[in-house]
Amino acid sequence: DKNVGKYPYPNLTVVDPPFRALGSGGMEYPTLVTGLSLWNLPYGIKMSEIVTAHEVAHNYFMGMVASNEFEEPWLDEGFTQYFETKIMSETYGKKKSRMNLFGINIGDFEMTRSGYVGMRNPSISSNSPFAWEIPSGYGNLTYRKTATWLTTLERMLGSKTMTEIMKSYFSRWSFKHPTGKDFINIVNEIVAKNHDLKFGKNMNWFFDQTVYGTGICDYKVTTIRNRLVSTAEGVFNDSLIAANNNDKINEDKKQKYNSKVIIHRAGEIKLPIEVLIHFKNGEEILETWDGQERTKIFRYKNSSKVTWAKIDPKNKIALDVNIKNNSLIIEPNKTITQKYTAKFLFWIENVMLSFGMLF
Repeated sequence: DKNVGKYPYPNLTVVDPPFRALGSGGMEYPTLVTGLSLWNLPYGIKMSEIVTAHEVAHNYFMGMVASNEFEEPWLDEGFTQYFETKIMSETYGKKKSRMNLFGINIGDFEMTRSGYVGMRNPSISSNSPFAWEIPSGYGNLTYRKTATWLTTLERMLGSKTMTEIMKSYFSRWSFKHPTGKDFINIVNEIVAKNHDLKFGKNMNWFFDQTVYGTGICDYKVTTIRNRLVSTAEGVFNDSLIAANNNDKINEDKKQKYNSKVIIHRAGEIKLPIEVLIHFKNGEEILETWDGQERTKIFRYKNSSKVTWAKIDPKNKIALDVNIKNNSLIIEPNKTITQKYTAKFLFWIENVMLSFGMLF
């Protein structure tokens, strides 16, 4: 491996338990982890790879960094889940790192996020209680919520800054039993250095909501309205009387639209977001909003009307629990329907051909 010697790889033994002992699979110990492989499992299903990546990553956060999984489980299981998704995406490709079989692609991070956002009550607990005090949904809150807000943080700050944060945290706190506050202090230090306080004096506001709070993040486009207005064109005097030779008002009208797009914050978490506004003539405007108020109205006067709006077009806010309401269109796009109709007919055709070969 070209990276040997570049990073502090632990000396590890990976053991795959037999089928009758699968209950012992997927467990981490310092320098020893158990995998979870099954005979004849299709290569496109990455279960063995995911378990191996996850348990090996534990040797950094549970092992060498030595955080306390019982008192602050998000520092161990959450960080490990975050790096598992990064390892899988880097190795097998985004959005297909969990499953890539028969044309069906599923990403490891997408499945991780869905575990959290798909909870019946994602506000049941914060990440802050001791492990034994989390009332319900331990796996979704400790593993998947943490990985989701860490990914959100990375996308907000940029991968370069996030890499510096993680490297600094590991090198400074190895074998010293850090707490969550120690990690947050590292984040504040690096962000202040790299972003000139772009996000405020520190990032405590982010962690107060995501780690120590129980709220959810949900932004949605509620309304797009276009009102046609007309303005008379021509040359007028001070009395607004047409100043042409025939003393007639120029009847030519130039179309204008007064448009507004209404964005609503349906959740309690307040994060800065971007909103992409698209006009019928192809023009686009990328707006920014600090997300503090419940409602934000963007107003425009343009020769073309607004046809759609999309919150978070770069998918930075992975914490948003409902991305289906992040966009609104007033003129339906038939291309998508045609695409999936063609796919459906393609599979029907293949099924019928398969049956035809049997008879």
